[in-house]
This record gives sequence, C-alpha cells and structure tokens, in this order.
Amino acid sequence: MTEKARSFFEWIVVIVVAVALALVLRNFVISTTHVDGNSMNPTIENGDRIFVNRMGFFKDRLKRGNIIELHAPDKPGRDYIKRIVALPGDTVELKNNKVYVNGQQLEEDYTSSQITLVSGDKTYWELSEDEYFVLGDNRLPRESNDSRIFGPIHKKAIVGRAFLRYFPFNKIGIL
Repeated sequence: MTEKARSFFEWIVVIVVAVALALVLRNFVISTTHVDGNSMNPTIENGDRIFVNRMGFFKDRLKRGNIIELHAPDKPGRDYIKRIVALPGDTVELKNNKVYVNGQQLEEDYTSSQITLVSGDKTYWELSEDEYFVLGDNRLPRESNDSRIFGPIHKKAIVGRAFLRYFPFNKIGIL
C-alpha cells in the first residue's frame, strides 16, 4: 500500500470512529434540546438550548424539582421539557389553585404564576411505583400540556434530566 493510500485509509478510520463516538454520546450519554414553546417560562424560554443527561442511571436518582425531557404522551413523536413535582408513591391534589403533594402545599418559587389551575377533569392522583407527576413552570391557562391533562407519566417515558442551558449565551447556567 502506498503512503497516500495508507494516509487516506487512516483518515477514513478516524472519521468513522469520530462519527460512531458522536452517535453513541448523543443517543446514550448527553443530547441537546431546542426548547419550542412557553410551557417552562420563566425558567426556560422558547428558543433556549439545553443539555440533557440521557444515561440510564439518572432515573434512579430523580428528585422533586428536577427538570426532565420526556416523550409526550399526548403527541407521539414529540418530547416535552417539564418539572417533576411528585415522585413514585406520592399523592397529588390540585385545590384552591395550589399543588398539594402528600397533603402538603408545594412551595414553588419558579412558576410564572402564584396559582395552578385545573386543566383536565381530575384533581387528585395516586402515583404508582413507576410514575411521576410533571408540570410546566408556566401555569397560565393553556400554556402547558402536562400531567394535569395527560396524567402521571411512566418512568419509561423519561428521556433524560436537563442540567445545563447553553444558549442564549447570556443565560448559560445549571438548571
């Protein structure tokens, strides 16, 4: 093999390995998401870009308050960004325009409004061992498709945990 052929072959190998590594990282480790919509205002705004941890072990470490990416139960092929407000085994109740988890009013300093309106027919949910209750931070009427509408989500629907906004640059920071 000539030196030119060997050099060309080496470059092909490097490019193939780089593409394979990028695909593995994007699909199984960290992905980027472009936020489309206002459901997480004021925390995350329309057009923001965020990094999402997609490694499977995070699912055993999810906490109330984490922001996650999930497969939209009401719109196949789409993903949503939402905040976990209740964990497996919890009860959730919407009353007096507030969110109650396990009978205690949830303190939420990240929402767009001091009130959380009922959006569907239900006001009370008991979560199973693999279910989470998620809400958008924008609690204004018709601004967020969330568990008030589609109910609790199953652990399998969770894509990853959002952890960093990287765009716009003047808002870079941990979520």
